[in-house]
Amino acid sequence: MEKYILDELLKWEKNLIEKYKAIVKVEKEKELESCTLKKKIEILKKASEKFEGERKKLFIRAEINPLQEREKQIEQKIISTKGIYCENKEEIEITLEYLRKEIDNDDESQQIITDHKEIILK
Repeated sequence: MEKYILDELLKWEKNLIEKYKAIVKVEKEKELESCTLKKKIEILKKASEKFEGERKKLFIRAEINPLQEREKQIEQKIISTKGIYCENKEEIEITLEYLRKEIDNDDESQQIITDHKEIILK
């Protein structure tokens, strides 16, 4: 029975690690998307300097403004979810810390049981 419990705890540990990695991945993807949009906007602003008058206004309205709006939305999403992600990661880290202690204890007790059986069998 102890072995099955240990196996389940190890599965849970793996799931928690995957959940943590997924949070980090989402954070990095949003940051990359934001940085990429900023770079595109910067390039388009330089390109817009080549245009004059109405053509420049149309170019800015058609090309730059939508990207700026999207970039603002992403930045707000990053800010609003940062606290939640930090809390979730902290909860996972703390849970993993205690889970690993329990796994180590179970593993040691499993070793004692195994050693005891080997002694009896000899």
